[in-house]
Amino acid sequence: MADTPVRLAPPNSPADPLTTALELALERIAEPHVVVNDQRVAVYANPAARECAAIELSTRRFKAVDALSNQKLQAAISFAFAAAQTTAPVPFLKPPQPFALTDEAGVSWRAIVTPVAGGAVALVQLRREQETMAGLAAWLAATKGLTASEVGIAMKLAGGMPLKKASEAQGIAYETGRKHLRRLMGRLGVARQADLLLLLSRRG
Repeated sequence: MADTPVRLAPPNSPADPLTTALELALERIAEPHVVVNDQRVAVYANPAARECAAIELSTRRFKAVDALSNQKLQAAISFAFAAAQTTAPVPFLKPPQPFALTDEAGVSWRAIVTPVAGGAVALVQLRREQETMAGLAAWLAATKGLTASEVGIAMKLAGGMPLKKASEAQGIAYETGRKHLRRLMGRLGVARQADLLLLLSRRG
């Protein structure tokens, strides 16, 4: 990892108001955030990112330390730039999807890559999986009309369990799990299970 901060603008160049504002905003965020250009170089990393064990900051190429995690990270970055360059609506282009990374200690992180500044750069956001799930649990608990069992099913689905296994782990019948799923979708305003999973991943 880099020992010194990476800045959006070279030291001797005039500061761009947009990138300066972005830099200042990211400096105050507790979770790791990295701005990457289309050459996969980290042009800015906030303090949390400089300490993150899941990623490696380099003047040559930004990457995840785990090989499998890095494949997913590079694919997500490529997708973000491709999506930003697409002007016409394309059915198969979906919103940025969160994905899992693992650091050298085996700690799981949730990451999402989003094009910013008109697609000139991509913003990589990371959060520890444990913190992500805690945030999701708090949000679901605050949602009116959901039972504890329904919240339990939602948490297990968000963790990657299929509905049948989530129902078994929750100690309920599969048909009851399906009823919970329908109530969850109704309460959270989504029509499909895939949309529910995307919402849960974003709220986390």
